[in-house]
Order: sequence, then structure tokens, then C-alpha cells
Amino acid sequence: MKIWIYILLQLFTLMSCKFKTSTRSFVLKELSKDTTFQFIVNKESITTLQLNVKGEVNDTCSVSGLILAAGKIDTLWSTDWYNKKVIVPYKSLKANKGSLYIECKIL
Repeated sequence: MKIWIYILLQLFTLMSCKFKTSTRSFVLKELSKDTTFQFIVNKESITTLQLNVKGEVNDTCSVSGLILAAGKIDTLWSTDWYNKKVIVPYKSLKANKGSLYIECKIL
């Protein structure tokens, strides 16, 4: 019986290591300029890019194609992603004041 518990614990450990997330965060204070954030993750089996965007802007802007309206922002957005190179573009559509905190998780 103890051997089965040991085997199950080892399998659980291996599976949990495989599904760890990679996270990067960026703070954007100059909203009038278009910017692209790029980074490379050292992770196998990438399937999802999850963006958590918080902050406040005075007009519309776009983060990775997601259009954000003026005012306080607190949104979570996920999309399919299969590449180790992560690219998160910011476009200042009309926004020129405020700040954004962007957290990127690779699942």
C-alpha cells in the first residue's frame, strides 16, 4: 500500500511541474506612445496567454488587440498562444494620460 502512495505522489509531482506558469509584468506610464513588450519563456506545452490589465486611462487604447475604454480598467483576458516568444503590443488609440499595469501569464 505504501508503494502505491509513493508512486501517486511522484506522478503528482511530475504533473505539477509540467503545468507551471510563467509570469511577466510591465508598467506603462507613457500612454501616448505605441509600445511592444516582448519576452521569451522557457516552458514546453504553451497553450494560453492570459493578460491581467489594471490601471486608468483618459481615452481608448488597445492591449494585444483588446480595446479598452476610458476610465478605470481591471480586466482579465485569455487567448490561445503556442509560441515561446511572447509579443504584447500596446496601441494608444486616443489615450495619452494615465498608467497601466499589465501582467502576462503563459499557461
